[in-house]
Amino acid sequence: ESRVVDDLPPEAEVVRTRAAVDERMGGNYPLTFLIHPTQVAGISQRRWDPDLRARLARFQARLPTLGEPVYLSGSLSAADYLSLGARALGGTGLPESEQALAQTELLLGEEALRETVDSQGRFLRVQLRVYDRGTQATFAFLDAARLAFAEEFGARAQLEVQGFTWLAHRTHHSVVENSMTSFTLDFVIVAFLVGLMFRSLRLTILAVIPNVFPLLCTLAFMGLAGIDLRISSAIVFSVVFGIAVDDTVHFLARYHEERQRGLAPRAAVERTIRTTGRAMLFLAFVLASGFGVLTLSAFSPNRVLGLLMAATLLTGIVGDLLLLPALLVLGESDAKADPPASPPEATA
Repeated sequence: ESRVVDDLPPEAEVVRTRAAVDERMGGNYPLTFLIHPTQVAGISQRRWDPDLRARLARFQARLPTLGEPVYLSGSLSAADYLSLGARALGGTGLPESEQALAQTELLLGEEALRETVDSQGRFLRVQLRVYDRGTQATFAFLDAARLAFAEEFGARAQLEVQGFTWLAHRTHHSVVENSMTSFTLDFVIVAFLVGLMFRSLRLTILAVIPNVFPLLCTLAFMGLAGIDLRISSAIVFSVVFGIAVDDTVHFLARYHEERQRGLAPRAAVERTIRTTGRAMLFLAFVLASGFGVLTLSAFSPNRVLGLLMAATLLTGIVGDLLLLPALLVLGESDAKADPPASPPEATA
């Protein structure tokens, strides 16, 4: 979930100006609908076809009712200009006859229609001004608009969405979605490499669980703190998972060595925590402190990124030093210690 100016502080001039304009003059974020006429039953639906004009006016009249809370501030199309010209000539509504249409076009002039009608008749343009309600509200409005368009036009025209607002929210949605996809791919690759390294399905499963734990804690923290899943927060999962799995690999590598020397699971875990565990703990605090510096930034995405990175790293070390050892002891308590790889004297 994101708004166009979410990344700027509330006191920024752009944010304050946008809020003032929204309050006094309505929404000021641009959104554009292009209506491309098609051919039905061999009859060309020209740009000034009476039926097409009527459908455009009905579709445009439905737009203010779509979205909750109110999303659309206002709209402008050729139908508005034609209605205005018709009323100036003493008529009501849209011009019906070709003669009335020609008189209206002559009155309006080319300049008035240039921004709403393609010069070659390929499309009609509906210019909208919307409120910055966020990504979810934008997609909900567009879904409702497409449904209303299909009901009004059927196969007589196609709808295309353009504009800065649509581009901003589509980009945000794409980045968040791709971040989640990359995290999933990252998860699969890491699990495969860990399994390849230790040649043990049991250790692979036990290694994955502690690395999912901090991510679940981060999601819970985001929900409690009211932090939306957006660009600055979505990338945390892929980055932190890659960092957290390093500690898990270090722990499992040392644990595997101790088990190869003949120690039981509990003794191997205790030896690993006393040795490798110290380095893991120190490294986690160093990284968390480094990312924690970002929380002092005046830029909102930096603050969110620093807070979530630090929180995830600290919960990650808890998972590696508390959850992982417990899983190893419980999961391998029924397994016999592997025979020593070398005599005790050589190991010593």
